[in-house]
Amino acid sequence: MLSDVSPTEATSSFAARRVVARVGAARLVWVIVFTAFFLIGAAWSLAMPYDGPPDELQHVTRAYGVASGQIYAGPANSNVTTAESLVPRGAGCFRWNSMVSAKCQQNPGANQKAQHTRVSVGSGASGYDPSYYLLVGPVIKIWPTMKGIVLARLITDAEISALLASAVAIAWSGGRNRWLVAGIAVCATPVVVSLMGAVNPAGVEIGAAIAFWVSLLDLVGAGPVRRSSVALLLCSGALFAVTRGFGVGWLGATVVICVLGARRERLRALWRMRSVRLALSGLGCACAAACVWDFLAGPNIDLTGASTPHKTLQQVVAQELWHRLPSYLDGLVRNTYYYGGDIQVPQLVSQIWFGFAGLLVLGGLWLGSRRTRIQIAAAIGVSLAVLMITDVDALRQGIYFSQGRYALPLLVGAPLIGARELGRSSAVGAERATALLRLMAVAMLPIQLVVLWSSMLRFQSGYPASGKLPLDPFIGKWLPPLGPVAPIALMIIGLIVLGVFMWHPSRFDATMLRFVVVGALVYAIDIAALWALHAQAGLPLALATTLAFCCAFAANLGLNRIFTFRVSGPMGRQGARLLALSGVNYVTTLVIVVGLSHLWSDYLASKTIATAFNAVFNFVAYRRWVFEPVPDTPEPAPSVSPYIGRVIMRRRAVEESERAVSLDGRPD
Repeated sequence: MLSDVSPTEATSSFAARRVVARVGAARLVWVIVFTAFFLIGAAWSLAMPYDGPPDELQHVTRAYGVASGQIYAGPANSNVTTAESLVPRGAGCFRWNSMVSAKCQQNPGANQKAQHTRVSVGSGASGYDPSYYLLVGPVIKIWPTMKGIVLARLITDAEISALLASAVAIAWSGGRNRWLVAGIAVCATPVVVSLMGAVNPAGVEIGAAIAFWVSLLDLVGAGPVRRSSVALLLCSGALFAVTRGFGVGWLGATVVICVLGARRERLRALWRMRSVRLALSGLGCACAAACVWDFLAGPNIDLTGASTPHKTLQQVVAQELWHRLPSYLDGLVRNTYYYGGDIQVPQLVSQIWFGFAGLLVLGGLWLGSRRTRIQIAAAIGVSLAVLMITDVDALRQGIYFSQGRYALPLLVGAPLIGARELGRSSAVGAERATALLRLMAVAMLPIQLVVLWSSMLRFQSGYPASGKLPLDPFIGKWLPPLGPVAPIALMIIGLIVLGVFMWHPSRFDATMLRFVVVGALVYAIDIAALWALHAQAGLPLALATTLAFCCAFAANLGLNRIFTFRVSGPMGRQGARLLALSGVNYVTTLVIVVGLSHLWSDYLASKTIATAFNAVFNFVAYRRWVFEPVPDTPEPAPSVSPYIGRVIMRRRAVEESERAVSLDGRPD
C-alpha cells in the first residue's frame, strides 16, 4: 500500500536501483565495446593474405600440430607436423620485398590433394606454450585452407576483444577513473589492433596485459573491491603468464610496479579477502605451469649466436640509440609488419598517437606523487631496457631481433598509470576526460582506417618502382578472400560504434545498441537492393541508388519506431520528419556515391562511406527530433486526504528520480 512507503525505504530502493543501473550499464558497455573491437579486428582478419601478419605461417603450422596431438614439438625451430596446403608454393615470397604483391603466393588450400597430405616443417613457434594453439588449432585442422585461417583469426579477434571490453567496462564503471578509458584507447594502437586479425599469440598477450593492468590498478586503488576486477585479474593474468615465453617476467614486473604505488593498509585489506587470495593462488599456478613449460622447451631463439660477432659493443650501443630506438617507437604504433618501410604508413600516425600518450604520461608525472613518477619511469625504462638488452647479441651477429611491440605488455602501464592519476587529481574533473575522449575519437579512430588502407594497398598491389603509391584499395593483383569492400565496411562500422561510445561515455544506453542493430539491418537491406538493382537488373547507378534508398526507408521507419526508440505518438508526424531527414541523407548519399565513382569503380564501398557519414548525425536527429516522445497529458489530481496526497507525491518524486538515473548510476 502507498501508506506503507517511508522516506527511508524509498531512499534505500533508490540506492539499490543505482547499483543495478551501474551493473547493467557496465554489461551494456562490455557488449558495445566488444562488438566494436570485434568488427575492427574482423576487418584485419579478412583483409590480410596468408602470412601477411608477422610470423603467421609459423603459428599456423604450430596450431595444426597441436590440434593433431603434437603438444610438445621440441625447442625453437624444431619440426612440426602440418598439412602441405598450409605451406603453399611461394610462401612468404612478398616478405621483405614491398614491390611484390601477395599474388606471388599460392592460396592455402588451392591444391585439394595438399589438404590431406601431411608434411614435417621447421617452425619458429615449435617451443611456444600450447594453450593458445589449443583454441585456434581445431578449425585449422578441420579446414587447412584460407577458410580455416580466417576462422582462427576471428577466434583470436574474439579473445582479444573480450579482454579489451572487460578492461573498458571496469574502467568505465570506476567513476572518476573513467580517465582509464582514455588510457585504454591509447594502448589499443594500430599495431595491437592489427594483431587482432592474425594467428599470433602476441595480440592475446598484449590484450591480456592491458586487462591485467586495469584490473590490478583498480584493486590497489582507493575504491571498493569489486568481484569483477578480481575475476578479470585472474583470467587476464593467467593468459598473460602462459601465452608467450616472457609472460611471467612481464607479469611480475607489472605486479611490482602496481604494488609500489599502493598503500600498505589497502594491500592488507586485499589479502584478508578470500576471493583475492584464491585469485592470487590461481595466478601462482599459471605462472608455475608457464615456468615449467619454458624450462622444458628452452628459449624461443638463440641470441648468443655461434658465429664471430660482426660489430663491437660500442658500435652496437650507438646503433641501438640512434637507429633501433626510433624503430622500436614506430613498432609500437604504425609498423604492422616486421620492420619499418615494408608497409608505408604515414609518419604522422605515430606523431598523433604519441601526442595523446604523452599527454596522459606527462599529466601523471605532473599531478602524481613521487611513487607515481617512479612507477611511470619504471614501466618505460624496464620496457626499453629489455628490448635493447635482448637485441645486443643479435646485432653483433648482424641481425635484428627486438621489435617495439614486444615491450607493449609492460609499456602500456605508463599511460594507464598516468590516466589513473589524472582521475584521482582534483585539478582535472571527469568532464575533462569526456572532452579528451571526444578529441581522441576525432583524431585517433580515423588513423585505424588509414593503417588498414595502407596495409591493403601494400599486399594487393605492391609499391611500384616509380615510387608513385597506389591509392585505390578496391583493385589490385591480389584481392582479399571476400573482396576489399568487406574489410573496409567492417572497419568503418566498428569505428563508428566505438566513436559513438567515446563521444558519449557517460550516457551510453540501450537505445544506442538497438540503433546500431537496426542500422546494420537497414544497411544490409540497402546494400542488397543496390546490388540487385544495379549489378543484376542493370539499372543506372543513380536510379538504383534512389530505389534502394526507398526500400530502406520503410524498414528504417518501422524498426526505429517500434524497436529502437519504442515511441507511440502520431506516425504521420514521425514519417514526415524522417522523410525530411531522409531527403538530406539522400542528397549526401547521392553526392558521395556518384562523386566517388569518378575516383574508383567500387560503388558498394562508396555506399559504405556514405552510410557511415550519415549514421552519426542520424542518431542525434532520430532521438531528439524524429522520434521525440510526446509528453503525456497530466491527469487531474484525485480527491484524497492530505496525508495520502503527500505519500503519492513522494512516490512520484522517487519514480521520477529513478527514471533520471543515467547509466553510470548518478542522477542527471
